[in-house]
Amino acid sequence: MFGVYQIIATLTLIDSAENYRSRRRNTIGEGVCRLARHLHEFGERQAAMRQATTRFVVVVTILASGIVPQAAMASQAQNQSKKAEQQKKPEGASLTGCVDQQDGQFVLVDDHDLKVVANLDAEGFPTEGFAKHVGSKVTVRGISTTGGPRTVFKVRSIETVSETCAPQATQREKK
Repeated sequence: MFGVYQIIATLTLIDSAENYRSRRRNTIGEGVCRLARHLHEFGERQAAMRQATTRFVVVVTILASGIVPQAAMASQAQNQSKKAEQQKKPEGASLTGCVDQQDGQFVLVDDHDLKVVANLDAEGFPTEGFAKHVGSKVTVRGISTTGGPRTVFKVRSIETVSETCAPQATQREKK
């Protein structure tokens, strides 16, 4: 009988050892699977981050390529408008005619036919300064601008030519 018990005990030990090895293999296998799963998830997160970074770089590139040319075009437009303004303004023009007041506005009229040549706008002195020249023939110096129905002459200085202003006879009328 001693042999049967020994055989049973030995078989039990062998069976236990095999169970232990099997459980250990399963545990190691589960650990490897868990590690593989974590590595796979990490790879997916890394790929998602790469995609987000790529999208960000593309958006920034598109925005930068749109903003820089617009800024350059705006700068060119400003330079062109400044040049156009400089071309419109002659350095110093002068007109000769008679000062008159019409509808509360001082005007310069042609001394031949008394038609309005330009509206007068004082620059550097009060507009009321024209009042003492009403009815006189003057030469005004300044800048001529157009933009409305009449030319506006920004007067910087005014010089009296004659105290009176009357229509001048033309060459044909004299003959």
